[in-house]
Amino acid sequence: MMEDGQTKSWDSDPLQPLLSMPLAERVAAVTEDVLTKTDKFRRASPHKLAEALGVPTSKRPNTSEWAFTDYARKRTLEEYAYEYGCLSDCVSMIEGKVPAQLFESLVEKSSALDELQLDVLTDEERRGFEEALAFHDLKSNMDNGISCVARYSVPAPDGAMLSARGQTGLAISR
Repeated sequence: MMEDGQTKSWDSDPLQPLLSMPLAERVAAVTEDVLTKTDKFRRASPHKLAEALGVPTSKRPNTSEWAFTDYARKRTLEEYAYEYGCLSDCVSMIEGKVPAQLFESLVEKSSALDELQLDVLTDEERRGFEEALAFHDLKSNMDNGISCVARYSVPAPDGAMLSARGQTGLAISR
């Protein structure tokens, strides 16, 4: 019975029976649910289910249960130009992250790059520029907690491994 006099069914909140168990039994119950495909806990909020299973909420836990794969999608210079409006802004983003000779060459060609005259670049310059921008994106993603696949695994009492995997987004920090 709830305080306001209404009854609450176990079916309306699948976590209620889970929360009444010790942690080891919770893990076992969810493992059984997954293995038998009964999906009792499918409607539960993933974050609340993780909390009920004792998953730490640290920004980026450094324990053996966690594995992270950070990524950035490699894009073409044309895609960067579309996003930023002009490639000279992109040149400034990679200062100090590429060999000085490449950076100087890109600075000299900035006006042409802003006009999307990409044929002024050698294949090596273009490849180096795109790789430096991809690395810049990767670092930015890592710093901001986006574009990361996180995996958390806990052992079940029967020896099986219960794993959850998800992609982090803007609303999830690590």
